[in-house]
Amino acid sequence: MALVFLTLMGLSAAGVLYSYVGYPLLVGLLARMRRRPSPPPLEGHPTVSLLVAAYNEERVIAEKIENALALDWPHDRLEIVIASDGSTDRTNQIVESHADRGVRLIAITPNQGKMNALNTCVPQCVGEIIVMSDANSLYAPDAIHWLVAGLADPTVGAVCGELRYRNPDGSASGESEGLYWKYEKAIKRAESRFNTLIGANGSIYAIRKADYVPPPRELMDDLTIPLLIATRHGKRTIYEPRAITTEEPGDNFQKEYRRKIRIITRGFFSLMRTAREWLCRPALAFQVVSHKILRWFVPYFMLLFLAANAAYLVVAGLQAWAIALLGAQVVFYLVALVGHLRSRHARVGKLLGIITYFCVVNFASLQGIYNYFAGKRYVTWKTIREGDA
Repeated sequence: MALVFLTLMGLSAAGVLYSYVGYPLLVGLLARMRRRPSPPPLEGHPTVSLLVAAYNEERVIAEKIENALALDWPHDRLEIVIASDGSTDRTNQIVESHADRGVRLIAITPNQGKMNALNTCVPQCVGEIIVMSDANSLYAPDAIHWLVAGLADPTVGAVCGELRYRNPDGSASGESEGLYWKYEKAIKRAESRFNTLIGANGSIYAIRKADYVPPPRELMDDLTIPLLIATRHGKRTIYEPRAITTEEPGDNFQKEYRRKIRIITRGFFSLMRTAREWLCRPALAFQVVSHKILRWFVPYFMLLFLAANAAYLVVAGLQAWAIALLGAQVVFYLVALVGHLRSRHARVGKLLGIITYFCVVNFASLQGIYNYFAGKRYVTWKTIREGDA
């Protein structure tokens, strides 16, 4: 019996290490082994529709519109469309006040979720290229240029830009989210060179209108749309770090926790709904399982390791190494709890913030996977600026 618990400890530890260390190293190695030709240069200026999904965004929508109007792309080749998904605040009025500057409002009622808004609006867009964006995402002036340039390669079906977090308040959750994204961006670079990205970033990605495959409205747009473009059209999603957007992260761990639960619940549901498609492509399936599914199951591996460690001590006796290992886990989780409680009323240090963020994200994964099997779905949403549904 002791051997069984040791085996469970080994397997669960392997699952955690592979998810966070093994896969990034492996996909990085595979990327180095693959040589891709340089993409052709961008010729001309195709028509672009910047499609911004918004729900009760009166606090940021005016700034987003001004940012869009200042983009370095010919104004007669750029359409700005705001898809207001059942907004009940002043979002629609603010957008309409910019109509004389070419900003177009498509008001959808009632609130039915972002995916429904995109399915409704994409066919109405006039651009050859659709750039998906969020209301709180501010683009660098040349962001559209780099997104469109990536699509000059006919084998590319989607181009994902780089999200950078600005954290003016210096919150621990914001700093930790920024560090997490640096880690994720390194993986994106390798995946882009090896095969394709697993999804895009909803705040900045571009596709050809002709390649758009409308997913069911309960699925997650920035994960599902690139997957369907890959499986239906055989085109990959690439990462373009020169197409830059900035956002402010959630200013506390509670908001990030709620946001991550929604993302993981919808993401896992989306992958399960599209599994028949991506499982038929071995390289894509390898990436989906390694980067997404196993990562979301890490908290279950961690709980299994903790339980197997405790059970081993019961059946095999109090061995020093096993006691130390169990104690280290307990201390780690207690430190995260202290960081969570302290962050409610005071600033926390960088290391404490990272430990807390790691546990918050994995606890959200625990809840998100449970939500999926419990049948809970997130179709409509609220922003982290006003809380979650």
